[in-house]
Amino acid sequence: MVIAATIGEERKGDGAMSDEIRNRIRGCLLGGAAGDALGYAIEFRKEDQIFAKYGKTGITEYELDPKSGKAVISDDTQMVLFTANGLLYGDTRGALRGIQGPPCTYVAKAYEDWLLTQSMNYAEYGIMPEEQKKKRVSWLMDVPELFKRRAPGNTCLSALEQRRSEREVTDDYLRLPINTSKGCGGIMRVAPIALAYPKQNPEDIDIEAAQISAITHGHSLGYMPSAVLAHILQRIVFPEKEMSLKEIVLEAKAVTERLFRGDEHLNTLLMIIDRAVRLSENGDADLDN
Repeated sequence: MVIAATIGEERKGDGAMSDEIRNRIRGCLLGGAAGDALGYAIEFRKEDQIFAKYGKTGITEYELDPKSGKAVISDDTQMVLFTANGLLYGDTRGALRGIQGPPCTYVAKAYEDWLLTQSMNYAEYGIMPEEQKKKRVSWLMDVPELFKRRAPGNTCLSALEQRRSEREVTDDYLRLPINTSKGCGGIMRVAPIALAYPKQNPEDIDIEAAQISAITHGHSLGYMPSAVLAHILQRIVFPEKEMSLKEIVLEAKAVTERLFRGDEHLNTLLMIIDRAVRLSENGDADLDN
């Protein structure tokens, strides 16, 4: 894929990245984690239950873990971290060996590591035979706190377990769907791909975001939205020209329409994007129109 061929050249210029851009990258990742930690406490509660416990404004402060005294992230942020680790692993391999595959292939390996953190504790991992540990690609495996089940999505778990058992090697997850899931477990973890390659063609990033989602979510409505999100994030963090958020969203829509032309579910996604834009301009807009 094009993205794998150009990463090495792109990395040579990273030293010139401004503090403002670095802060935007940190802000995206930390902001996502902060929102995740705030919402994790109410993830499975109904609206009336939330208002009954926290009042008419809902939850506005972190609900701290009684043991650690800290706000707790969910599986969403765990997988964001492993996505980032997979990208960094691929870049490191490319820098050291001079060859590098598409980012999604390394992210898939990192997700296998995340799967281990959901099935064992850190102590159990510590006594794992060294030959098995050498197969791991994620230095996040050295972080004991990540060996926690934080309501992981069943689709992510089952898809990764299936891929682990089949051991089928691919760099095109869109062509070989693992299932027909269109849940949010694919989009919630793809932000790092939009942040990792500032000089990369946005369309290549969009496709790679979809590929990363398709590792576990095979329905096109499970991975096409990730292309939209990645496009929006890259344009915000690495602006080539001044654009409003609406302009960025509409550009993302147009690019997605071109990239996935012919997909039977594309019009559903485009309709949802149009509806979101209308609602942003008029909070009283009719959801059915």
